[in-house]
Parts: sequence; structure tokens; C-alpha cells
Amino acid sequence: MAANTILTDAKITREALSVLHNTLGFIKNVSRDYDAQFARTGAKIGNTINVRLPNRYAVQQGPAIVPQATAESSVALTLNRQWVVPLTFSSAELTLSIDEFSDRYIKPAISKMASMIDLDCYTAAITGKYADGVAVGGGVGPVNFTIGTPGTTPGTAGGSATALLQYNSPAVYLNAQRILDINAAPRDKNRTIVIDPAANAASVAGLSGLFNPQSIISAQYKNGLMGNGLGADFVMDQNVYTRTAGTQLNTTAATMQATWTSGAAFSWTADSSDNTKTLKAGSTFTVADCYHVNPETQQSTGVLAQWVVTADVTLTTGTKSISISPTPIVAGTGVVNGNCSVAPTSGKAITMTSGTAATASPQNLAFHKEAFVFGTADMELPPDVQAHRETMDGISIRFLRQYNAMSDFSVYRLDVLGGFAVTRPDQAVRIAG
Repeated sequence: MAANTILTDAKITREALSVLHNTLGFIKNVSRDYDAQFARTGAKIGNTINVRLPNRYAVQQGPAIVPQATAESSVALTLNRQWVVPLTFSSAELTLSIDEFSDRYIKPAISKMASMIDLDCYTAAITGKYADGVAVGGGVGPVNFTIGTPGTTPGTAGGSATALLQYNSPAVYLNAQRILDINAAPRDKNRTIVIDPAANAASVAGLSGLFNPQSIISAQYKNGLMGNGLGADFVMDQNVYTRTAGTQLNTTAATMQATWTSGAAFSWTADSSDNTKTLKAGSTFTVADCYHVNPETQQSTGVLAQWVVTADVTLTTGTKSISISPTPIVAGTGVVNGNCSVAPTSGKAITMTSGTAATASPQNLAFHKEAFVFGTADMELPPDVQAHRETMDGISIRFLRQYNAMSDFSVYRLDVLGGFAVTRPDQAVRIAG
């Protein structure tokens, strides 16, 4: 008779972490390179750490120079999310093999946790808030650039959409890469395009004949997934956040109320038909004749600049102040962080790019790894219960067990304490579905 296999806390924790790491779709493709302070033991919810941003400098001409100071910038990453899976097991159940135990208990539980982590952080990337409405508590603002046609699945064949509204394959994904290129995102192996199941199905059908070598076409056929192509790794994620637009219309009668100046409110005058209509956090828009600039050269890219609304607002007749990100910075001589060619000007038309009149739109994402950061911390191991902790690839998970002798059952909990921040929104673009 074979001896029983008793599952230890370490075995269960390692298996849970392995399942979590392999199940995360969005998060495992973002940066997890954060300060070593995260590795300290005993971290609690509410702890904050700063993540450094790359330095930028102005280039000068001629032999004479004007020395410029290095002003390092950073964004705060707040550990304000504690994802927990509570479980109970009998002593008999703990005699299973680790494979059987994982299939029956760990995988279903941790897959649910992974989905919630992915959705939480994905929602934060688009709206600046987690799925339950809690503010991220750090970062520099949600992703502010949208391409594609809201309400139409990327990869769908046919249609007459043009320019950045295109949704056909491969144009929509090449446009996404174009936006990353003009924002100087590195052309390396760290570009990812996350798409929902509908976009994946449409795109595989539309692009399957374009990929080489043959092994990639074969993998597409066998797996039904996009794989690698068009300069990025494609990831299908059923947790892509679907955003519902406010009830505002998209009329050219919506205009800037006044020329924006530093420190002033960003405000516009709505068309009379938009009175009492709503703008939702995550709405993106352009202002006529205000162009995006290359972050390195500060030259106009010929693409209209886009901003994202960061708080819900109800429009009224006349002027209405709007909270937006990023703050407009007009490019010019000696300007290091300019993001627009001219200030948004009074009377210029405002056009929504993220959908109008309550359009529901999955927010597929193309991004470079450095656009976002996700951090977890080594949580405290209480002395009065059985506890274990494991870390893999920057993700830490804690396992606690408390035994009840009266019932021969143990109560378990698996915890991940972490936080998410948008660190480089210019290195990400939303692909509306």
C-alpha cells in the first residue's frame, strides 16, 4: 500500500504562485521592476513607494551652453489592494497528490484571483480607478490615446473607417504601433497587444495568411491565438475592460471655452443638445489644430493630441470645467516635456475619440512594458498561525493556515498585497472595440 502524500504549506504556496503567475494575462506583461524596499517583510496595506521615471534633457546648439539641472521625477505606487482567496480543507483532502490537489482546488481558486487582479489593474489603466471605484493612489494619469472605432471589433473586415479610426487588420494594429513609435517607445521585445476574445477571433481570421514563418501560421491554426506579429506579442485576455461612454454626443458644436493657460481650468462649451449629458472618467478627446509632439524632438507628429477625462462630469449650458490628463505642456525652445504643438485654443472644435452616447467598447491595449508598473510586497507572517510565503518574478503570495481540532478542518487564505500605477501613459494606446 502506497504511503499518503501530505501536502505541506510550502508545496501549496509554490503551486498557487505558479498558477497565478501563468494565469495573469495583462499584468505579467507590465513592468515589475520596482525598488528593493518592496521586498521588506511585514508590508501592510497603504504602504507607498516611488518609482523613478526616465530623465529627459533639452539639446542646445552652438559652443556656448546654458547648464541645465537634472530634475528626477517619480510616481507613487501605493499598495492599496489586497486580493484574498479563503478556503477550507479536511485532513483527508490534504493527502492528495499535489497535481490532483492543484486541479481540484488551487487552479479554480487562483484563476479567479488572477482574473480579479487583471481586471482591477486593467480598469485602472483606462480610468485611473480600480474595478470597485477606488482611486489608484499614484501614477501620472490613465492612458490618454484611443484609436479604432468604438463599438466595432478590431480585426473586423470591411467598412470605410479611415486614418486612426480604422479597425481592419492589419491597419488597426499598425496604427497602434505608429502611436507607440511617435512617442519613442523602444522597438524591442517588450511591446504587447492585449485583445479580447472577439478581437482575437476576428484578427486571427484576417491575419492568419500574413504571418511567416510557417511555424507561426501552424501555431495560430492549432491554438486559435494571434501569437507574435506586427512588432508585438499578442495576448488574448478575457479580462479586457469594457468601458461604457457617457451620454454625451459627438458634435462639432462642442468647443473650447477659452485658450488654455498653465494653471487654469480646462473648460469647454457644450452644444445645447449636450446639456445635462455626462462625460465619464476614461473619455478621450482631441481639440482641433492642437497636435501631439514627439517627446524627444518636440516636433509636431501631425497627429492630434488626445487627453483623457479623469473624473465624471455632467455637462451644462455654457462653460464647464473638466479634469484631464496629461496637463497640456506646449512644446518650444528649451521645453523638455512638451506634449502639444499649441495650447488648446478658444473656439476650437472638440471631438470624442473613445465613444459617445453610451457606446460600450472593450478597451484593447497596445503598450510597452514600461507604460505600467505592478508591485507586490512580502506580507507579514503572523506568529500564531502556520504561515508561508513565496515569490516568483516579482510577485509575492502569502499562505496562512489555522487548524480546527473539533472539525478536523483547516481554514486557509492566500493573499497578494500589491498596487498598480500608470508610469508612462505615452507608451500605451487604447484600441477601441
